[in-house]
Amino acid sequence: MDYNEYRIFNHYYSMKKTVKQSALGNTTINHNVRVALCISNDMYVFLDAIEKIIQNGSPVDYEAIERRIGIPRNETINLFNLAIEEGYIEYTLSVTKVRLDKKWKEAFRPEDSEFDAFWLPMDFLVEGEKKRISWTGSKYDARTKFLKVRKEESFEYLMEQKEKYFKVIAHSDWRRIMGCSVFLNKETKRYAEDWDSLLPEGAKREPIGTKLDRKDVSKLFNS
Repeated sequence: MDYNEYRIFNHYYSMKKTVKQSALGNTTINHNVRVALCISNDMYVFLDAIEKIIQNGSPVDYEAIERRIGIPRNETINLFNLAIEEGYIEYTLSVTKVRLDKKWKEAFRPEDSEFDAFWLPMDFLVEGEKKRISWTGSKYDARTKFLKVRKEESFEYLMEQKEKYFKVIAHSDWRRIMGCSVFLNKETKRYAEDWDSLLPEGAKREPIGTKLDRKDVSKLFNS
């Protein structure tokens, strides 16, 4: 389908009455990605909405986009046309199929997926019972600290230290786990402590697995 066909298709939808919508959710803008792609805040929110709709397995159409980000129909159409022109999405009218171009996903840094994995809870078997350990505190602050520490430490090392610390918590009577941003503080370097030495004798050494929900899976495999 050529560009004129897009315009005809969009003109048909633009004739419908514009109704103010209420947004279904919110979008956290990754400005590093936005700057790298040279796109506006509106375009970032628009593309993010399309990605979330696709991840939910729903059809991508004007109504779905309007419901998610709450912008008027004519603005949705303008962003749709611009995204097609700039090559951020591919659209086939015959099958009503929308797909994000790979440069959208490639703009996100690998560290973002790494932090998603670092943030996930872990399950341990303690005296025959499963015990789940999760980070506490602000996820936003933790991510900021993670990206700073990640410049000096490997992802594998941080994951190993996290697992050792979580094991200590799982096999202890401590009621509270430190905040993730505290663990990752570059000044105190709690992540570098010898957590293995605090494990009780005979403690189970291996986690029994980490359960991922659909949102977590989407983040890890679609970033």
